[in-house]
Amino acid sequence: MQETLRTIILFWFGLSVLILLFSNLAFFIWLRRYGVKLEFLLTGTPGYLEYTYYKWCRAQGRSPTVILILRLVLIVNVVAAAVALVSILSSS
Repeated sequence: MQETLRTIILFWFGLSVLILLFSNLAFFIWLRRYGVKLEFLLTGTPGYLEYTYYKWCRAQGRSPTVILILRLVLIVNVVAAAVALVSILSSS
């Protein structure tokens, strides 16, 4: 049972990280397509894309709420998976 749980949590963590990385890439491409000015070196900084998107939405008169909540859910998912992974690895 312990080994199965460890495998599931490891898979969850790996999948969460991959989803976050690919969503960052897709979000970056989407922002560039709409002409949002981005500093390439800062795109890996947590919160940079979201802050830039927030500023762009405000300038366009749009609401950034839906995308920002979705991005927050992705980040919380990775953090929860990391906590579970550390917990399961440290207990063995």
